Amino acid sequence: MRKYPLVFWAAISLAMLFQCDFAFGGSISGRVTRDLDGIGIPGIEVEVLSNGYWVDGTFTDSSGDYVVQGLPAGSYYVRTFGNGFLIDEFYDNIVANSWTTWPPGGAVPVSVAESNETAGINFSLALGGSISGKVSRDSSGAGIQGVEERVDGFLGEIFPGRLSSRLLPGRHLEHS
Repeated sequence: MRKYPLVFWAAISLAMLFQCDFAFGGSISGRVTRDLDGIGIPGIEVEVLSNGYWVDGTFTDSSGDYVVQGLPAGSYYVRTFGNGFLIDEFYDNIVANSWTTWPPGGAVPVSVAESNETAGINFSLALGGSISGKVSRDSSGAGIQGVEERVDGFLGEIFPGRLSSRLLPGRHLEHS
């Protein structure tokens, strides 16, 4: 009888393992579009959360489509995150700009079953508003350099200068 080294058997085992089609959890998929015209938005981060904690996430492809795979069976909340001039949302059309309670009011949980895809978890993101202007001296009207701005939103969130361009509709207090 011929003896084969351990490395040979390890290589055979790995080859067999990678040829098997294992189902590791379920998935959530959908599309992220602009609410203005319905065009898919590439590069948007989509996050999956459970009990207020991040579980997994991905980015949309060039067509605005996404798939988050390998999720254990359960109930999750899905949101877009950190999208610059667009207003982030929880599924289903709930503004995610600021939330202090869990689960976020109005957000719809998404059920995932082992080895199944939960499809159609779509988002349609709106452009935020903006505030612009000039900080100047009362006496001369000359601009003042190096002044940092801050905007307090109506939900208690604070937008440092570079983020004040993604404001929700409503009343805001501008600080210089």
